[in-house]
Amino acid sequence: MNDILREALSKAAGQINRAVTSGALPREAANPFRHTDEQRGMCRRFIADLRGQGLLGPQVTAADTDTIVRWLVGMGPLDPLLDDPSVISIQVISEDSVSVYRSGIWEKVPGVGWESADHLRDFATILASRTGTALGPDHPVVESTFQAPSGRVQIDATARTQAGVTLHIRLGRRTPVTLEQMLAAGGMSEAMFAFLQEVVARDAGVLIVGQPGSGKTTLLEALVQLWPQAPAVALDDRSEFHPDHPDCVLYNVPSDQLAQAFQHALRKNTTRIALSEVRGSEASEMLQFSGALTVWTTLHGTVDNAGLRLMTLAQGAPGSPYKGLAEALVMRVIEAAFPVIIETEAITIGGQAQFYISQIAANASQGPVRLFEAELDGPTLLGFRQVNRPEDLLHRYRRRVWGALAQPDVEAIDRAADLSPAAALTALEQYLRIHPSDHLALAVLRKLVRQFPEVGTHVRGRVQRYAQQVRALVLDRDWCGLLGLYCALDADPLVTGLAAQVTGLGQELMPVERAKLFRQRRAVQAAEDVLALPDNAAALIGLREAVLANPETYADGLDDEIQRRLETFRLPVVLEGEESL
Repeated sequence: MNDILREALSKAAGQINRAVTSGALPREAANPFRHTDEQRGMCRRFIADLRGQGLLGPQVTAADTDTIVRWLVGMGPLDPLLDDPSVISIQVISEDSVSVYRSGIWEKVPGVGWESADHLRDFATILASRTGTALGPDHPVVESTFQAPSGRVQIDATARTQAGVTLHIRLGRRTPVTLEQMLAAGGMSEAMFAFLQEVVARDAGVLIVGQPGSGKTTLLEALVQLWPQAPAVALDDRSEFHPDHPDCVLYNVPSDQLAQAFQHALRKNTTRIALSEVRGSEASEMLQFSGALTVWTTLHGTVDNAGLRLMTLAQGAPGSPYKGLAEALVMRVIEAAFPVIIETEAITIGGQAQFYISQIAANASQGPVRLFEAELDGPTLLGFRQVNRPEDLLHRYRRRVWGALAQPDVEAIDRAADLSPAAALTALEQYLRIHPSDHLALAVLRKLVRQFPEVGTHVRGRVQRYAQQVRALVLDRDWCGLLGLYCALDADPLVTGLAAQVTGLGQELMPVERAKLFRQRRAVQAAEDVLALPDNAAALIGLREAVLANPETYADGLDDEIQRRLETFRLPVVLEGEESL
């Protein structure tokens, strides 16, 4: 690139930024993540007008306009990667070394790059100008975020490479994700999903941890969607956080002002706040206000080191009140602020990324107590298991479904469905717990299942899982387990509400009449008591008669076990089809 074109590009980038700031051009005109024909036409007309006014230099010709547009719209050779929905981040190390992060791994992209190191350096310099900051001794590292579409660009001119510059590009999320979609995709178990819904309804802070690109912010956004219908605040300093909640206002706050933002949030008379990520001195202020605010945020780390990382950040903040405190005391403050820790991960199978919750733990100053964890076999996610009792944590925090607002009526829930089906379903579930036979509420449930695919998938999936458990328990003749499952069904207003309206569904979910089920359970328990008795031949003979009379009640093989024990007494036993000895 010659000096004339380089100067013209710098001037054009500056003019576009000024025009965007003044409102003469829409914001997308300066967004490098956007490279549409409409944007190109807009920039071409603006640059042609600049050239006509002589603002780009006397030697810039009409033929140079297309070249300038190519440099100022999109990201040149990286444009195809921006359009790939699987790409999360792009790293440019040199003119011929470009890597992308997708499907949970970094991979080199062959055939993508620049003609030379000089060409890459020119591209980085112009890209920095497009963000509004000139790359140079005063600003050796330029970082800027953009929206619609969202993304972050970091240009680092301190690199000891031939080009002297590297680029790191983080792409924003294209579409929001709901908690129901995560459940349907296998990212958590039904029990974990139910636990998270309960946590949402209680005044308990949540810390989501994980590695970069593991879905921390995505999960936080999905959980905020389910927050109670009460005023709330969200804070972000990088334009990467997009919570979808009708009463939660997102404030874009510079990183050096995040600490003050907690004070402002408290003065807004709200009790719940979401911070896109904690990574610096704001940790101290966040912990100080956690007694008055229920804080949900994300942090790079794991369940095991989250408390230590937060303590380090809080104690390292300038003027921090935690600097001189004993570590054990600071850890107790962290435990009170974030009683729930959720860890997210991503694995790659067959080139496809699977994002999932790897652990949910109750935070404790002496160490986290795992409640749920993923089960892995190498790279394969087998499922999830419950490790400890989540109710031991939940009962410590009161249930506040609607915050400061009154619980809405069914009509209000119905109106909210178009805005947020997931929030409407949560509200309806709470309503049906109190009014299980409300015909209007049951009609809204039918509507949600019928009109919104994610709701239908979630509710039908829940019903199918219950039905599978019922069939397995009946096949195993586990009447005690089946009675427990009946209790769970009774407590699930969505499933019981649907069963009341779908012919035959109630019989499928509860195939054994309760009275008979109680009798069968008592019979099985009596059999277990007999088998536990030592040397009681009379009791064994009585049990065998009961087994022969009602074989469908008892587990297979019980008769064989009774006969084996009776043979040890050397008693005459009448077997079917045989005469007495």
